[in-house]
Amino acid sequence: MARAIYNGISTMVAFLQETSKRKSDMSRASKHSQNTYLYEAIPTDEIATYICVIELQHAKRNAPLLCKLLLININRDPQYEALSYCWGSPYFDYEFEIEDQGILKITWSLYRALVQVRSLSVARRVWADAVCINQQDIPERNSQVQLMRDIYQGSECVTVWLDEGTRHSDLGTKTIPTLIEALQRKEDRKDARDLSHLSEEERQGYGFPRSCGPAMRAVSSLLESLWFSRTWIVQEIALARSATVTYGSHSVPWKDLAFVFQQCQQENLGFDNLVQSPGFENLELPINATRDDVFQGLQPPLLALVARCKNA
Repeated sequence: MARAIYNGISTMVAFLQETSKRKSDMSRASKHSQNTYLYEAIPTDEIATYICVIELQHAKRNAPLLCKLLLININRDPQYEALSYCWGSPYFDYEFEIEDQGILKITWSLYRALVQVRSLSVARRVWADAVCINQQDIPERNSQVQLMRDIYQGSECVTVWLDEGTRHSDLGTKTIPTLIEALQRKEDRKDARDLSHLSEEERQGYGFPRSCGPAMRAVSSLLESLWFSRTWIVQEIALARSATVTYGSHSVPWKDLAFVFQQCQQENLGFDNLVQSPGFENLELPINATRDDVFQGLQPPLLALVARCKNA
């Protein structure tokens, strides 16, 4: 009982500290709200392809965001990461500083994503649509949207930010390598039986977590993110040279996540609710099919990508 009370008090203290920090950050930023950032027009060129990227200054996780906005030619300088995330609330109610150039308003979801992907030691270039496309300049916005395929396909890596997650989030992403090792061990022993036909003792002998244990529940929770409900993830991930998924404070390669979820159907890993989720359908059907096309040198039109997702 005493431990439960202590844990409850600790959770409340942490919540109040986070709330106080957020209000402090917003108050500090609002002092500069009159100094609104003015976008520089992105040049158009028949040869060069220009986009705007965020150069995040390195800092500790709790430090305020500080960055620069740079114009780059993605044909010559493709050293940036493309951020794939869910906008969440449509309100641009959080302000952060563009170094020596003013204040820019962004959504709370994007703010948390940028804080999470920011490096502790070096500057990091990131492309995020809500910031890198001037949402108030309609002609320029339309022009930049037409470059989305090139932007995601040309980036060094697509970074997927699912959510801040819960205290179980890290357990979910850390369990992915465990499942891959267990599947490989089962294959090496030439055991062709479906996992549903194995006893719990046999499953654990291969290294699989308990069927209904916290690790498997944490893996299932990954697909509860609103990110998986977005149609555009088909383009953002299918065209990526490489992709990393961040959930909470831990990351996992996209190929590992996709491999494990593919086994949900083939091996019946033990979470039926995962296979039945809309997120799994988005992941399993259109994304993997489109990645296969791209790796074979095919370039499906954008509308075909959307149609493939909607018809899945």
